Amino acid sequence: MKKLLSILRECNIRNVLFYLTEGLPEKKYETMLVRYYSLYCMLSELWIPDGMRETIITGFRQSGRECGNPVYSFFGISVDSGTGTSPEEPVEWEAFLRGEAEMLVPACVTEAVDEEQMAAEIFLQMEEACPKDITVKKNEKLFDSFRKYSQCGKNRLSAIAKVLEKALSYGLDQRLVQNEIREYMENKCTVVKWGDILENWEEPVPERIMEQLAKSNMLVRRAFARQTASGSGDNVYSKFARLDPENTPDVCRCYSSIKDIRSCYRKIGLSDYQYVTEEHMRIIIEHNPLVPDLPVIYIRDKFGEKTEVSGSEPELSRLLCMDICMTDGKYKDPDRILALIAFYREYPMRVKRIQREALLLKFTGILSIRAKEGKGVKTEVSMDEKAGELSV
Repeated sequence: MKKLLSILRECNIRNVLFYLTEGLPEKKYETMLVRYYSLYCMLSELWIPDGMRETIITGFRQSGRECGNPVYSFFGISVDSGTGTSPEEPVEWEAFLRGEAEMLVPACVTEAVDEEQMAAEIFLQMEEACPKDITVKKNEKLFDSFRKYSQCGKNRLSAIAKVLEKALSYGLDQRLVQNEIREYMENKCTVVKWGDILENWEEPVPERIMEQLAKSNMLVRRAFARQTASGSGDNVYSKFARLDPENTPDVCRCYSSIKDIRSCYRKIGLSDYQYVTEEHMRIIIEHNPLVPDLPVIYIRDKFGEKTEVSGSEPELSRLLCMDICMTDGKYKDPDRILALIAFYREYPMRVKRIQREALLLKFTGILSIRAKEGKGVKTEVSMDEKAGELSV
């Protein structure tokens, strides 16, 4: 995601002015040349404070007709400072020029179109929204470098608009745009790197004990797991053991999983990082209203597709290259994150079962309440139950 102001400031203004003024009538040429350059100078000094409303540019297409000619507009999605986005609407250039809104451009948009042509179309639309009394700026040396060529040429702005519309409306996969918006929102939440979790991590139980325990029979291991879950300990193993109160998970499997993770982390190759970066893959830990202590964990790629975190998929080396984005703010403790991911990789079927049973239980409770209400029986519904009903 790139700031629009940076794109406009860094563009080759000579080429942009050429696009904007080429083929204009002689009487209008000099006036518009100076006005576009003055607008560029104004943008060079524009300051947008932090915390302003953000709009992400998502598309460009015809929005109407004027005097028989098509009128084109850039469209964008406003991003709340919290967690939400609004519907796609035409960009409000007035708010941007007043420094009251930040404009952002997804990387996939700048990759799909020529930035100078996009800048020319933006200047064209901004000029119409810009006050008539802006400070006049001139640069005769710059103007002379292309004046004679642009005056005798043919206006190409309508052709540029059609090229932009084709590229952004028909040539660009909108899944890429939507994913960049999601990724931008996720990065506003807590993001943890695997290095932060593993590099300073210390084994809470001596390895020789865990190795001996791993060789013990199932009854001994089960007893140790239950003792760990019921004890007052607050390490990764106790957090792992408490994730399923009905059927305490085997702590030795947690030890084995973490051992594999730490060993693999030391051997990650450059190709794995490149693949994860190119595919925009990251781990999402999301709040689960049905089972608050067992969040929804998945991997999302550049198309917005979701993949489960399990022992077989994806490859561990690639998993360890991904950032961990916690949209649920309560999962910040490294031991808890490690315990959750180890549990999901070791017991993927159990995770599905627990979450499915919680959903059925909540759904059954809702049906029961509605049945009683239908018979005229008064029922008091807690706030948690109402929230659960909405989430279902």
